[in-house]
Amino acid sequence: MLGTRCGASILPAIVKRLLKRLLLKTFLYVGLPSLLIAGVYGWWAKSRLEQSLASSNVKSWTLSSFTFVERAESNVDASLSRVLRVVVKRTDGANYRPYNQALVHNVYDWSPGKSQWIEAAPSLEESAESLKLQSLGIQTPGQHVDQLADPNVHIREVASTLLRERTGQDFGYRFDRPPESQKASIEKWRSWWEKNKVSWIVGKTIEATTGILNPSKNAAPGNK
Repeated sequence: MLGTRCGASILPAIVKRLLKRLLLKTFLYVGLPSLLIAGVYGWWAKSRLEQSLASSNVKSWTLSSFTFVERAESNVDASLSRVLRVVVKRTDGANYRPYNQALVHNVYDWSPGKSQWIEAAPSLEESAESLKLQSLGIQTPGQHVDQLADPNVHIREVASTLLRERTGQDFGYRFDRPPESQKASIEKWRSWWEKNKVSWIVGKTIEATTGILNPSKNAAPGNK
């Protein structure tokens, strides 16, 4: 009776020791190498992302999110059914190119076959946003002044950029801050435009007329 009890108590202890040894060996020979390989691969993939961003003149940035998307949603040719996608937010300047270029959303998909990050194609919404921003280029400074209070930060950015480029003025407006906090700057812009809109419009009209009557003045030196 006593021997049976001792045998029953020793068996679980032996099983526990065997399981501990098995788990330790599994970690040492499988888990730890896998972690090291994953770490090195992750570091290498990040360095490749830095190269891609550097080619776009992005010097300072932060990762907004990592997600997996269906392969059909990406232009990456991969054997896996899902593709790793990373969203990058630059911190050294605006996340959008000037108004006359395409919208930059800084979304990249990882291509294992090419061992590089490939910029994902913009969605329909982003393409529509890009066209809307480009359309601001044909509007007047008066319209841009009204757009400084727009809830869309992209429109505020483009409008303020166009105002500075076209008028040479700068009243300290910050597009990346809530419009409510920029009321003083917006009022300065509005006041300036009311005082100068006639002369600005007349000047632009003369400039356009001169360009039509004397096209050679606007031609490139090689085309004269």
